Amino acid sequence: ALCFRSLRVFSVFNVGSTGIRNYAKLKYTREEKQKMRKEQQQKLWKALNERDEAERCNIAALIGSISKNMSAPKHSHQESDTHSKEKFSVPTSLDEVKELLKSFLFHKSPDKAFIRELLVKVNDIFKKERNIIRFPCLDDSQTLSIVGDIHSDLEDLQEIFNTAGWPSKENLFVFNGDFVDRGQSGIEVICVLLSLKIIFPSSVYLLRGNHEDSNLGKAYGFFDEMFRKYKSKNLYYEMEECFSYLPICALLENQLFIVHGGLPRNKKTTLDDIDSIPRSKFTEVVSGAAKEDHNEEEQKHREILEDLLWSDPDPYKNGTRSNTKRGAGSLFGTDFARTWLGSINVKTLVRSHECVEDGYEEINCGDGYRIYTVFSSSNYSGGTNLGAVLRYSKNTEEPQILQFEAKEPRSIQDIEEYNQKSLTELICKSYKELCEEFGSHDTESLITLEQWNNGLSRVLSLDIDWKDAIDIEPFTKDAPEGHINYKEFLEQFSVCGVNSDDTRKVELFAKHEQLAAVFKIFDIEKDGRVSKREFITACNLLNHYLPKEKQTTNSAQLFELADHNKTGDIDYEEFCALFERKV
Repeated sequence: ALCFRSLRVFSVFNVGSTGIRNYAKLKYTREEKQKMRKEQQQKLWKALNERDEAERCNIAALIGSISKNMSAPKHSHQESDTHSKEKFSVPTSLDEVKELLKSFLFHKSPDKAFIRELLVKVNDIFKKERNIIRFPCLDDSQTLSIVGDIHSDLEDLQEIFNTAGWPSKENLFVFNGDFVDRGQSGIEVICVLLSLKIIFPSSVYLLRGNHEDSNLGKAYGFFDEMFRKYKSKNLYYEMEECFSYLPICALLENQLFIVHGGLPRNKKTTLDDIDSIPRSKFTEVVSGAAKEDHNEEEQKHREILEDLLWSDPDPYKNGTRSNTKRGAGSLFGTDFARTWLGSINVKTLVRSHECVEDGYEEINCGDGYRIYTVFSSSNYSGGTNLGAVLRYSKNTEEPQILQFEAKEPRSIQDIEEYNQKSLTELICKSYKELCEEFGSHDTESLITLEQWNNGLSRVLSLDIDWKDAIDIEPFTKDAPEGHINYKEFLEQFSVCGVNSDDTRKVELFAKHEQLAAVFKIFDIEKDGRVSKREFITACNLLNHYLPKEKQTTNSAQLFELADHNKTGDIDYEEFCALFERKV
């Protein structure tokens, strides 16, 4: 495996006392400096996570492009459980759901029979629901609690119920998508929610998020979680089929529009357009297919669904535009929000999809219109944020904000370490492109700091002030004022044990995540190795998505070339080496 010279690389990043070096000459108190340091690191953490989201979206599209014609095998190669499984019965009461959650919190997982029985029962309920859940006005005794992203976190799910209470006829719930991925307990979280749906079909509603997607689950970890626990691809596809039956959004009459991501980019899109989407056909929204591969109606439906699940508000710019930071959906301004919400006679949009520091965020759109973001995974993905639930009562324009924190936040030192590692890996992966970018300005290894900063931002698609993130003094001390020795800088990010002139290995490292995704498709039996039969089958399919000059003309011969140790199959390292030669 390739690794980094971490001690050398990490030393170039601004951490600890050097992380606030820009503030040192100013008379700030220690507390103010620490606050600035924390804000700087949290801003960088958010930028890195947004970039990761876009990159994984691209990987999901790659998976979709290769696998869209590869149906899941009717019988899994191996169907044995690898974890200790409990024999549960599908709950028939709230008390039984509470016991189920308690068992899951003690690291017990349900067996396949329980999951399949649960899916059979709940799918019948979902299939009867429309794309848009329509709530009439709430009764005096009723409340509606809206829960944001949970992302496989059982502790947060428990804290949600501790904070907002359990569902009942009076305490209605909308769970606004993103139940799985990015964690280790996605199957347990979704089993609790599906059980509640069975017991309270008119009080609990689950809306689809962008992570309830067959391709995205393979890029973010839900696929790996399920295969690790159950050694079954079939079970994953059965769960993803269930996700395709989930309603898309909800409407509280004359009051709220609730959806995971945002609004459709076409202001003429109506509620009838949304309701007409055959949602069960879209087990994946990020398909990787070209527009011409879909007929006009399917493309229209896919675009609306993508916008509803992937889009974000932008309070600083009017209109709509492509959501390049995520790689899917659109960005919409407050003017657009006013127009579209007005067309459906509501004043408030409640959405999730974005981690916000306080667990919720309000955007005032003017003229009484507003957008709320609610996020319910506390200290998400190693960050420092509260979780929240929004609770509405009859005729209330502003929700009650219920905040919680299910686990201890990571220290600022831990966040800095995460940021350092992420930046290091990012620069290493883009080593070749950065050499070319900086080399285009080369005057004896020197470029201006502006060229260096802009080059990093452009190549890495990360718009930050790099002088705040990296200690540049070692690379500027012998250079003319305003310049940096970019070759000395890049040398700190060479891959351990790999000469920077070994372009094949450098390029291999740059593509290792994409190669890992492709390997999952080639490895049909999911046993960690690719047999000759699997390789030939997948090569024939892959040829449909490669330009003619990169297609495989003799896959059997190519397999023999890759199988260095002549075992009759190839492992990931052999596969990467072969793929690097071809692609």
